[in-house]
Amino acid sequence: MSAINARVGRTLPPSAPESQSLASEHKIPEVFDANMYREPEYYIYIYTTSDRDFTVSQPPLFPRLLVRAKKPQERYALVVKIPSPFQQIDREGAIGDLIVRGHKAEQVAASLVNPNNPTLNQDAVIPAQLVHGFGVDLTSQGVFWSKNNPPTEEEVAKAEKRRENYYRGLLERARTLEISNPRELEFLINQDYHMAAEYFGEEYSWHRKMTRSVECPLCGEPIKPGIAAHKNSLGGVCVLDAERAEKMGLPKSSSSEADRQPR
Repeated sequence: MSAINARVGRTLPPSAPESQSLASEHKIPEVFDANMYREPEYYIYIYTTSDRDFTVSQPPLFPRLLVRAKKPQERYALVVKIPSPFQQIDREGAIGDLIVRGHKAEQVAASLVNPNNPTLNQDAVIPAQLVHGFGVDLTSQGVFWSKNNPPTEEEVAKAEKRRENYYRGLLERARTLEISNPRELEFLINQDYHMAAEYFGEEYSWHRKMTRSVECPLCGEPIKPGIAAHKNSLGGVCVLDAERAEKMGLPKSSSSEADRQPR
């Protein structure tokens, strides 16, 4: 007579001691849900057109996601690619068995770039009464998701337009408060306001245009890049582009250069 090797009763879950013992004996993975090992059907890509970093915290899927700024010479940059379905490892009720919850990558990406937007339309205008978090709408900052890698010209242009509209709104608000409530404006101004002013190349009482200086090859003093000529601290004129300087009515020779000639 063969030994009894089975018993009638309820199906034991993977976390039961008997199941764990059997899995260990036969080197079977602890997790039995095949969905945990399935290949992605496709990917969704998140890009940024912004010049600043952002940090997104949306646990348990993304406890901390760093959205790095694009480089100065780039028009956009890839932030992350999300597989679909996006697998979330979870526990099942009171039993505590490991299970998988699958999420569509489009919905995951939409939540990352703007959790206030319940739709997949990145241009959707969300009514104020439905906004539950402030400072989390990255679509207005030029961050966007796409099914394409690289993104299409239309997608990039739309993202740039959303960022431009956001900057225009900030500057309009600043102009209003500059007249009506300067005190409030002091506490309101942040990085985004300065970036908006730089984007449009404008100056305000609360912002001065930031211009990178270079060294004049003739006198060594700091100057704006690309200028045809400048007046130095000794009262002379350094001509850096003779043709452009002549059109401006300036002499072709540089007085500072003449001052350096041996007498």
